[in-house]
Amino acid sequence: GGLVTWHEGGNAPDKIFTIHSAGDVLSGNFGSANPKYMRNLLLSLEKNRAESALTDYSVITEATHWSSVVYSGVDAEMVRAYNVPTVDIEIGSSMECWSNTDAADVIAKSLFDAFNDDSKEIVSLLCAGGVHFESAFAGAVFEDWGNKAFGISHIMANQWLVGGCYEEDSGLDKIENCIKSIQGGIDGIVIHDKMKGTYKDQFRTIAQTYNVPVFKHQQLRRPDDIAWINK
Repeated sequence: GGLVTWHEGGNAPDKIFTIHSAGDVLSGNFGSANPKYMRNLLLSLEKNRAESALTDYSVITEATHWSSVVYSGVDAEMVRAYNVPTVDIEIGSSMECWSNTDAADVIAKSLFDAFNDDSKEIVSLLCAGGVHFESAFAGAVFEDWGNKAFGISHIMANQWLVGGCYEEDSGLDKIENCIKSIQGGIDGIVIHDKMKGTYKDQFRTIAQTYNVPVFKHQQLRRPDDIAWINK
């Protein structure tokens, strides 16, 4: 499912096309997510942005959150009731952008490519740490090597890991809830290097449970150097 809407915020970047998965990191409730579909949409947004000559716009991922919690006060557990992957697809972050018909056309055209992929083998990542609009994670969507490409879905921003007390034992359960909501599971966990060690340790513990590698965000630029585990 996709919700096409606008993005705004006091410190939000302007002239962006952005997509985020649905979930409430604070409480550890996550909606279903599909990294392939999300990648398809992001690639199509970039293609249509370029074809529309919107050179001052950019395509970027946004950290996982659920607007219904933020704006409507809905119980966060409700996000788990959706049986299909759900994303928000947004234009941001000013009236000028919201009223730009060329930008609206970019999103409209991209919706038709949600299920059209380039046949790359998707290497699914859980992203942890970083800021709300984390360029390190956004850039990974456009990385491919050989017949493989990164798939991004849930992004657990640092502010909500701290707010959700992920350093506690309950944090492990919340991380596991996140992984279980990602269709097809995960092939690795990428952690932002500036995240505190107490949180990194939690993700390393979970990685051992799921037998996947954990690596720093800088390594996203060198995928062949990551110690992938054959399953």
